[in-house]
Amino acid sequence: MQSNEFNVEVIDNKGAELFAQIAPELNRLHDENLTLLMATMDSDNIPHASYTPFAHVDGAYYIFIADIAAHTQHVKNHPTFNIMIVDDESKTRNIYGRKRVSYQVNATEIERDHPEFDKGIEALTLRAGKTVNVLKEMGDFRLFRLTPTKGTLVTGFGKAFRLDPQNPENIQHLTGNGGKGHVREADYERMQNRGHGQAHSA
Repeated sequence: MQSNEFNVEVIDNKGAELFAQIAPELNRLHDENLTLLMATMDSDNIPHASYTPFAHVDGAYYIFIADIAAHTQHVKNHPTFNIMIVDDESKTRNIYGRKRVSYQVNATEIERDHPEFDKGIEALTLRAGKTVNVLKEMGDFRLFRLTPTKGTLVTGFGKAFRLDPQNPENIQHLTGNGGKGHVREADYERMQNRGHGQAHSA
């Protein structure tokens, strides 16, 4: 194991085999969830939480957001921010272990006369329906491509993975220092069965 800036230990089972194991769950999160959460920053460096529908194409995320929305101005002025895609609570077996993927992203606006604009709008229409075409005609919506630079996937207790979007096989399974920071799901259930509810989530 090795230490790193996140104050966690890294289990040395990264690589193509590990990525192959988590890829189906990552794909499912993209397929089954229509929106992503955004953590943007205003001009006073105050964080702002919001959401928007997304389309995931070739490793990037397309979003179509209104000029009047606060997060649009934040994205224009501070194009590096964080996003999260998280399963609905109704799909969650344990509320502390909601499956989710988080990324730091860099945003690039796609102008309406650029060929990529139609690509992004088409992908969003397939995901979010004809409303996208209505918004397109309004003229005050902007298309952004969000390119992820680093991320974290959580699929359950003791199942947190550091992701490298530029090199997907450079994946690392994370655990707390000394192996005490994150319990495994089986361990958590045993604790619950004994009447203890003090497990930490991933």
